[in-house]
Amino acid sequence: AWHYTRANARLCDLTAVDGVVVAVFRTASRCDEQLALDAATGTRVWTRNVGFRPEVRLSSTDQLSLAASRNRLVVQDPTGNGYRWTTRVPEECRILDAAVGDTGVALLQRCGDGGPLSLRLLDGFDGDEHWSRELAASPGAPARLAGADGVVTVVADDRLAVHEAEDGDVLQTYDLPPAAGADEEPLHAGAVEALTLVWARGTLRALDTGTGEERWSAPAAGMPALPEAVQLVPGAAELLVPDDDGLVRRDAATGEVTGRVPVDGGLAEGGRATVVGPVVVYRLPDRVTAYR
Repeated sequence: AWHYTRANARLCDLTAVDGVVVAVFRTASRCDEQLALDAATGTRVWTRNVGFRPEVRLSSTDQLSLAASRNRLVVQDPTGNGYRWTTRVPEECRILDAAVGDTGVALLQRCGDGGPLSLRLLDGFDGDEHWSRELAASPGAPARLAGADGVVTVVADDRLAVHEAEDGDVLQTYDLPPAAGADEEPLHAGAVEALTLVWARGTLRALDTGTGEERWSAPAAGMPALPEAVQLVPGAAELLVPDDDGLVRRDAATGEVTGRVPVDGGLAEGGRATVVGPVVVYRLPDRVTAYR
């Protein structure tokens, strides 16, 4: 449909939300040029100079675009070119991970060598802190955020912890198999109605957003395509779940298999599926593939 190329800069990262693609490019030592392109046409919507660190990562949700580095968070209006807020952690601290969702902006923070691991939730629109919780994780243990939609989900010490969005209390924990060794292991989460879906280490879990309890779980290669709404009664809605052999249709309320769509060679682990009209798009860290 369109493409955008820069001969004098390297792409740092990008995210797509609210009909625009927000991207940051590096021309010197920092990621210093940011722009938004119309997702349908590629036409430039806005551009601005920024001063993000080379490791900056972009993510987004409705009306919010998050740029996160090891010491700073910046939240922007993706369509209006304005900063909503920005914050830095103390000099002795480091942001290990950050995620933006319908609960707000969640971040994992550790201060000092081997210091305690903290989980914080900030308001998405003004940056006010809703709560902060010290996590019972091993000193120096790697930790990642799965998501901040519906509930806040964290993976640390081979456990998935589900935190309540209102006060940060732990609702449930689930044991996970050992990590494959990658520091940036793929984790995915998303919420629709009263259901939060979390994919981690080969398993998809459907969690009750209010209690964190598991409604069902199933082996999966990645995160399914989420419908706009789900009625949690059997037969009301289906999920297209990536699988080693292709795509599996599962009842959203029960997890029961209702059909299969085979894909030659199957689907690689760690991706996220999205339905765009008659096409299923499967996004992996290194490629994007579409299936009709």
